[in-house]
Formats: sequence, C-alpha cells, structure tokens
Amino acid sequence: HGFRTCESKRLIRVPRLRKHTHITRGCENTPTLPNWPTDMLSIALSLALLTAQSHASSDPWEWSSTFTLSAGSYTWQSQKTGCPLTAQAYADATMIVAIIPIDNTTAAALTAGESDATAAFNAAVNKSPGEALSANGGNNLVFDNSLSTSTFPLTITTAGSYGIYAQHGVSEFEHDEHYLINSAGADVEAVAAGGGEHAHGHATSCVTPTWKRPDCSCTAAGTIHCEDSARVDAAFDTLIENKCNVTCNCYNQVCQDAFFILDQHHAGCNADQLSHRVEVGFHWFEGACVRCYEKPFQNPVLATCGTSRCVKADVASNLTIVTQCVNDNQCNANNATCAAAWNNVILEHDSCCESDLPDNLGTLFHQYEESCTAGCNIPFNATYATNCADAKNTAYVRSSSSDDDDDKLKTGALVAIVVVVAVVVIAVLFGLLYFCYLKPKTIEEAQTGPVPMASVAGVVKPTAAV
Repeated sequence: HGFRTCESKRLIRVPRLRKHTHITRGCENTPTLPNWPTDMLSIALSLALLTAQSHASSDPWEWSSTFTLSAGSYTWQSQKTGCPLTAQAYADATMIVAIIPIDNTTAAALTAGESDATAAFNAAVNKSPGEALSANGGNNLVFDNSLSTSTFPLTITTAGSYGIYAQHGVSEFEHDEHYLINSAGADVEAVAAGGGEHAHGHATSCVTPTWKRPDCSCTAAGTIHCEDSARVDAAFDTLIENKCNVTCNCYNQVCQDAFFILDQHHAGCNADQLSHRVEVGFHWFEGACVRCYEKPFQNPVLATCGTSRCVKADVASNLTIVTQCVNDNQCNANNATCAAAWNNVILEHDSCCESDLPDNLGTLFHQYEESCTAGCNIPFNATYATNCADAKNTAYVRSSSSDDDDDKLKTGALVAIVVVVAVVVIAVLFGLLYFCYLKPKTIEEAQTGPVPMASVAGVVKPTAAV
C-alpha cells in the first residue's frame, strides 16, 4: 500500500483518528516538499539503519567521507552554533579529525581506511586555531572560545583521494560557513558517504515539558483563533519568505512573531483547520525557533497518550513497527501492537524536542497519519494557568498584547467611522437646509426688497411734524 499523493484534484485523505479528526483533504498548492520515499521496503531499511545508528558505535568517529583533493592549501573551519548569536557556543570543546590517504573515493575505500583512521585517532595531536593539520594522521582540534570560528590550515602536497573521519558530525560545528574550503574560499564537498547537511539555525535550547515554554497567548500570537486559517497561512508565508530557519534568522522579531502564530495553531487546533503545507512545513522551523506553549487540541473520542520519554532509539524502533503496520494495512486500533507503536510516535512527535527525535520523523509522520486510524490525545497539565507576568513570558510579552492592540485599533477605527459619518450627515442636512430654504428666501428678499412698514398690519406710518 503506497502513500497517497496529490496527483489529481480529487479528495485524497481518508478519515482517521489521531489527536485530530480528519474527514478529507484536497490537493493544495504547496512549496516544494522534501523528496518522500514511496517504497515501503526502503523506508523500513532506512529506519532499521537509523535505529542501529542511534546506539553506540564501536568506531570512535560519528562522521566520515571521501574527498578528491588537489595539491594546494585548504582551511578546516569549526564554528560556534546555536541561537541567539549572543548565546552561541562550540558543540564540544575539542574534536578529533583524522585525514588519511585512501585508494579512491568509494565508500569501500573509506571502509578499508578505517584501521588507519583508528590508529590516527589514538595518536591524535592537539591543534590550536592557526596550527596546520596533518594530512596523514590524527588532529585533535582545540577550539578557542574567544573566536566564533576556529580555523585550521591544511596543506595537501600530493593530489589524490582522502578519507576524513571526524569525532562528531561536522554539521554540529557549522553556523554559516562550510567545514572545508579551498584557497579561493569555495566549499569542498564530499564525494561518497558524506555525513550530514549544512546546519540550519538551531534554538539554543528546547524546553520540556512543553508548558514550561513561553505561553503562546502572551506573545505576538495573542488569543488562538483556529477558524482564522488565513492568518496562519500568512505567518507560514512570512517564515518562508524571510528564510527564518537559516542561521539565527528566527530570532528577529518578524520571524519570531510568525513562528509563535504557527506553533500556537499547530498545537491547539484540529488539523483540518490548518492547510497541509502548514502541518508539514511546521517541522522545517521548529528546531530553529523558540517554541511556545498552547494547550494541545483534545479529541473527545480518544484516550490520553502515555508519558513521553523522548528517547531517539525508542522512537526509531516504533517507526519501524509502524512502517510494517502501514505496509500490511494494519495501522489501526484493532491491532494492539500497531496502535501502541503509532500512539507512541504521536506522543513523542508532539511532546519532545527535535534533537531527541529521528531526523526523518516529521516527514514520515505526516505520511503515516494518512493510513493510521489509531490515535491518542497529548497529555497536558490540567491545573496550569497562563500568567503573562511569569518570568518565562516577560521577554516575549509586547508592550500590549496583540489582541488588545487589535481591539483598540478596531474600536478606534469604529469611533472614527462614526464621527466621519456624523459629520457627513450634518453637512448634508445643512446643505439641504441651505439650498431648499435659506438660499431661496435670500434670493426672494433681494429681488423684492424689504416689506414696507405701512403694509404691515397694525403698523401706523408716522406723519411729519407740523
């Protein structure tokens, strides 16, 4: 059973029970989405690999790749990361990087070089920023906290294939610069078995449990209005247009306000009240922006989920089970194993920080929810009460809440309209009075002159004195 795709204008989503209840979903025009695999076996294999990788490895490195390097000068760069910029720090104080000549740039050659890489790791020499790296040995990079970017020169005297093995993922040390550049400043990319993408901006911390985050209603988001999907779509467009998940962009006011609106409605509204692109695209920004808290939407026909653990390996394992359930068309409440696995995925997806979840969870989650009809409600603290004066909120409360501002603007506008209408009505009435009564009378008096006093009844015209 493959996944439904928007290949026509017909309705494609079937009813299912999750934390939200969907009836149908139409095909919508959305930004380009990540390439989603449609082969169930490939997904299962990738999830199994993810599960295996989440456990400790016997290798001392987390990342390795092959490169074709010409003779010349290069620079290895490691950066402080996190947002906001003032809170950035190195992911680790040091990192071992072994550079080993290999036979070619295939993954097999990289594997063949592992014994030499292990020896190089064991004999790694400390290198401070500015000190040259060995092109055939281990280097223990010692980062300088006074620098936002620690750079290490690398000279290649013999052109050829090289394997680079790093103690940590190189993306953990990328903010806005590539980890390896040539003498012209151009990025040098891996050929095979590359380990990770360029890093986007990441929030310095993700707070759990979720109700310890700033309250969405105390931010620019104001009071939640699930029926106002246009406002949510506009906020999503703002995030896209301003590249709010790049570097620390989500810490500027425009991006931050837009994401608070998105976060609030993603958590607190029925999914059918949000566009499909918002539901999926939300995950493009959740790791780069400060999260806020909104009481999760509660489906009255569903039970409450259990307690989240936020363990990446557990989520990956449950994803593997759900994959098989979807493939067998068994992801429903009648299959206890499938229902339990899917409910766990729902719980962790909505309750945990991005760093505690498999990288592909966001993509797969929105594919699997098309087929899974089990579900549960995300638990929340029933005694919790919003207080915008709380310390967690003070940094995000504007001088007046957006709702108050909106109400004041609406009231002011209404008063202004009433005043203008009143002035216009008075002016029209005065105009009618003038043109219909006062002006004709004035013209008549001008033509006939004043009425003689003798003609006025009861008035005697005086005579001249004798």
